[in-house]
Amino acid sequence: MKDKLAFLEDERAAVKIALGQLKADQKALNRAVNNRSVEFAHAFVAAAERGLPAEVFSQLEQRAALMLETGSVG
Repeated sequence: MKDKLAFLEDERAAVKIALGQLKADQKALNRAVNNRSVEFAHAFVAAAERGLPAEVFSQLEQRAALMLETGSVG
């Protein structure tokens, strides 16, 4: 029973962290949508693509896609 309880506590902690990250992502996405123009967003992506290593840019693209899937824009 203690093993199961420990497992459930670990799972709860992992879910709490994931939900906190989703909430932070949503907040950042809403702030970006409300405070920036579309042109700025395009320029930012272009600058990131040119200035970051391909692997880092790819990770950012994946993160952005996840944020759009899990959050609401506008």
